[in-house]
Amino acid sequence: MPAKVIAWPPVGALGVEWTETAPTQVSRSMITGAERVSAFQRKRRLATISVPGIGRSTYDGGYMEMLKRFLEGIHLVRLHSYPIAWHLDRPERVVARGDVFTDMGRTYVRVYGLKPDTQVCRPADFITLFLPSGQDNVFGELAWQNGDNPLAWNTGGSGPDPLTWFYSTPYGGTTVQVTQPARSDSDGTAIIPVYENVADHSQVYLVFGASATGAFRPVAYPRAAQPNEGNWSYDWEFREVFADEVGGFVEVNPWQTP
Repeated sequence: MPAKVIAWPPVGALGVEWTETAPTQVSRSMITGAERVSAFQRKRRLATISVPGIGRSTYDGGYMEMLKRFLEGIHLVRLHSYPIAWHLDRPERVVARGDVFTDMGRTYVRVYGLKPDTQVCRPADFITLFLPSGQDNVFGELAWQNGDNPLAWNTGGSGPDPLTWFYSTPYGGTTVQVTQPARSDSDGTAIIPVYENVADHSQVYLVFGASATGAFRPVAYPRAAQPNEGNWSYDWEFREVFADEVGGFVEVNPWQTP
């Protein structure tokens, strides 16, 4: 039976972490002492979110208590990443065009039409690529999903940025992570190295300021005592779970109303 994946509620954050772990095992030769390190489990992501009891509204603590009830100790939660230094320098919502190419085994995105001589992305930023797929174009607008998670996208909202959506996967794009800073040149072109291997494509639409997403299981359920005055926090730790480990996912959003 597929696992139920609960949407993350519209709450703020005091601190966040989004990282990857690659478990290894070490063996050593009894004769030479030579060391051998090898992977023995698949890579998976870890996430930490510290949620204030009182955030931008007075609802955050209540959302946390209801999330625990919806999870019921057994279900998963859908998380979206925050950018590096998100509270200091949130990346702009920018839609651009470019090409994906490979050089010496590494994948790069060449982007056109940017502001000249401008930093366009930082290490660990995410870019979502919309690759031409032969499907009909879907016309819509970019819109924030909610004010506290500015990097979760949807279509059909009332945002100010109309664009043509190109769908290449059921989730609306291929998300890659930037490995080093990139700046546009005097012509407004930037070459951006990314970690993931993507096949070469031309005429790619892409979104800067995107986010990665995954299904996660809480390592433990936080308890948070309310003080007589001041704020308090719910400190969550999560470990990624893959669809093939649980028989697939069923997405559930209990925060939407009919």
